[in-house]
Amino acid sequence: MRFKIPVALAAALARLAGAQPTAAQAQPAALGQPAPMIEVQEWLSGEPVAAWEPGRVYVIDFWATWCRPCLEAVPHMNALAAEYGDRPVTFIGLSSPDSRGNSLERTRQFVQQGVPGRAGQPVLMEYPIAWARGRTTWQRYAQAGWDQSIPHVFVVDGEGRLAWHGHPAEMDDALGEVVAGTFDSAAYAEAEARRAELKARVAPLTREMTAKFRAGDVKGAIDLAGEITELDPVLFANIGAWRYERLVQSGRAEEGGAFVTGLLDGAWKDSASALYLFAFRVSGGPDRGDLGLALRAAERANEVTKGRRLSVLELLATLYAASDDLERARGAVEAALKVAPEGEREALRTRLIELGGTPPAEAPAPEGTPRPEEAPPEGGG
Repeated sequence: MRFKIPVALAAALARLAGAQPTAAQAQPAALGQPAPMIEVQEWLSGEPVAAWEPGRVYVIDFWATWCRPCLEAVPHMNALAAEYGDRPVTFIGLSSPDSRGNSLERTRQFVQQGVPGRAGQPVLMEYPIAWARGRTTWQRYAQAGWDQSIPHVFVVDGEGRLAWHGHPAEMDDALGEVVAGTFDSAAYAEAEARRAELKARVAPLTREMTAKFRAGDVKGAIDLAGEITELDPVLFANIGAWRYERLVQSGRAEEGGAFVTGLLDGAWKDSASALYLFAFRVSGGPDRGDLGLALRAAERANEVTKGRRLSVLELLATLYAASDDLERARGAVEAALKVAPEGEREALRTRLIELGGTPPAEAPAPEGTPRPEEAPPEGGG
């Protein structure tokens, strides 16, 4: 695949050629190869995982308590964990000690009390959470082409091989294919090798963008974000969404709208992950951007996923409700109820009532099924 690189950025990349992450561990993670087993000091919730079970898919989410995007990704992780609740898929949130204050005590508190939610209400992590033993697991997985930004997830297939990695909001399509057994691991590994090379070369520019923003050079950061996004709009969708937010917050909403509209009509049009990621970020509040554009992205994501993805339907309901379109919000929740696993339906029924709707009646039990009070005692006596 050939990338069209702006002249200024091409020159910058030329100066940075050869800047590659260094390998620190003897047993690195690599796409298509056996995934290193995670080293856990303590399981804070859920059933411990001691080995990759044949036939079972694992999703490992690297996160930290100080990482706002990690906390914002929890509802999406919850939705996927619920969506695959009756399938051989295990979700794991892995938190590690670091130099920024991530600690076992703080992680335990989040597990017990929930992470700060967007509406001010705590959100419980409804999947197993583990505290890593040191940084060994982090260092091994970092060598799979990961730039060590978080949140970041790794998908281990049913044969214990590392199949995919990326941002949680971008994994839906790949995870579905891995679970279905249709994921082309070889083709992905080849494409990812090219993307990893590009990511590694762009990483210093991303750090430069962040430094400019923190130093108050917002325009410089926005401009650099645009150049990075142009390299591969889907690969760098998160940076594209970040650029849009900064344009809006800088009083350049019209320019931001034109920028995102071009992506929605072009590179993002058929990427459910990019569409969802953008819509999800904007749903965080009025300072994040135009809800109309977020709705357009979410509606297109729903079309691409054929109305069968729980996380997209829940996001649609949130956006419709925020736009005071309660009828469509109720419709999105009703659609979500049709695809949600049993463990998720009660919360959706509650949400539907809050929106002024009436939950559908439970399907009647087959004829001859005992009512609860008629059920035989344990042991059949």
